Amino acid sequence: MKRLMVVITGVVLATAVARPALADGSGAVLLNERFDNPATGWLPAGSPAPERYLREYEGGEYVIRKVDPTWGSFPTALLPGVFTDASIAVDVRLAGEATGRYVALACRRSLNGSSQYRLSVEPAGGRFLLSRWDDGVIVRQVGWQASPAIRRGNQTNRLHLACQGSTIAASANGTTLATLQDGTHPEGRLWIGAGSFADSDAGETEARFDNLVIASPNAVDARRVQAETASREGGRLWSQGRHEEAHGAYLRALSLYQEDSWSLSRKATILGEREGRYAEAAAAMERFLERWPDDPTALNNLGWYLARDGRYEEGLVHIDRSLELRPDDANTLHSRAYALVGLGRFREALAVVQRAFESTDDSWNRYVRAAALAGLGRYRESLADLQTAIEKNPDRRYDVAASPWFDPLRDHPIYRPQLAELVGM
Repeated sequence: MKRLMVVITGVVLATAVARPALADGSGAVLLNERFDNPATGWLPAGSPAPERYLREYEGGEYVIRKVDPTWGSFPTALLPGVFTDASIAVDVRLAGEATGRYVALACRRSLNGSSQYRLSVEPAGGRFLLSRWDDGVIVRQVGWQASPAIRRGNQTNRLHLACQGSTIAASANGTTLATLQDGTHPEGRLWIGAGSFADSDAGETEARFDNLVIASPNAVDARRVQAETASREGGRLWSQGRHEEAHGAYLRALSLYQEDSWSLSRKATILGEREGRYAEAAAAMERFLERWPDDPTALNNLGWYLARDGRYEEGLVHIDRSLELRPDDANTLHSRAYALVGLGRFREALAVVQRAFESTDDSWNRYVRAAALAGLGRYRESLADLQTAIEKNPDRRYDVAASPWFDPLRDHPIYRPQLAELVGM
């Protein structure tokens, strides 16, 4: 039987008879996620904006719900790590009404989310779109085309997107939909998502995913997954109080991580937050910022690591730059207050940490405010904040015991025994 092929500016689109796609999970399988256990799952659970969308592990599936149909964007779930030549395959079905809804896969997403290759599928109409995004705009695409390979309505579709070299290939249920020859974006992150069209009257959107497979023929991609696996194991062990074992897992991760942006960020987190190697953490963040100089989170993290290393003035420069980009971020306000305490600018630190309290009342903010209050001679208030800080996080007493910021309390005949009792050392 003859097969009709349409070629559109470097895009090959199969419009009639099915032909085999790249094998599902082409290359070595790096991850096979069944969504049976949220404790070990690779996709995020929960939502920073539950009034807009939810992400849950439910009944052996991963569920994305867009609960606010008026929201102009759509929810996604990012896989950890950066990949060069990976493919992503997953079973997905829409629950409830399918009209006006779509599901999507993406590869080589930039860290700021503005650039990527994306496969979008509308099951109700059996249509798909394969596109390249640059700085938030579609610049190449195979327009919404219908394909008999896409199962309609609420049926399960096995979708597959492969980004290997300059070949971007999309398939549904073992049938190639389109192949785009494009090497603009050489690496990036993977994600899955679901949403509704702005011009539809769709209500809630619910997509259910299962049997996710990440594969790659690239040895560097394999090392990245091994590194992330070790890092996740370190986090699990740390949360169980098994710090020595966690330390070993983190060292394995550090030996495997590459020099891509994601890995540098992860290395900095492990070095700074788990290993206390702040100078090395700062160096990793500096390399990250060479590529993403205006990333506010990275700027804050660099400033924080420098401040933790005792380089308060240097840290403050980066923290202030982060606040220019994100003025009310609680974490960055906390970092600034910490650096100001280190510089002995206690009144400024107190004013800044009070702003952070408008968003979060956590152990670290209590600790920093206690230090500022101690520096101002307000010892009773300082002790009260320390007590709350330690109640919120018992490990905070180690920070108190090691910090010279609380020497005024240690040197005070009335407050010395109270501090000793509070710290328990």
